Amino acid sequence: MMTTAPDRCRPRAPAPWHNQFLSILPSIRRHAGNAFRHLRGDDLDDAVSEVVANALTVFVRLVELGKTDLAYPDVLARYGVAQILSGHCFDHRPAKSDVPSFTQGDLPC
Repeated sequence: MMTTAPDRCRPRAPAPWHNQFLSILPSIRRHAGNAFRHLRGDDLDDAVSEVVANALTVFVRLVELGKTDLAYPDVLARYGVAQILSGHCFDHRPAKSDVPSFTQGDLPC
């Protein structure tokens, strides 16, 4: 007897903006790599990944606002680099429901 997978397991089509972000991704990665060229190994990979995550978040927000014409890869990358250099980590933000809840100054960035 053959059964089908539930709907939640089936792959969904990518969002309409997905290909547009993928087209600017190499420029964002290149800019981030240059900005953090003093780092090596995992530290470099982590910094570039942080910039990409930040750029994606900003890009999605621009899509929501209907302003993708403002999504220049160098600007998104510079903003992401500035966020990291100022101590703002993308993936270390605790959820409000986490116990204990940390403030931004307590984050290990």
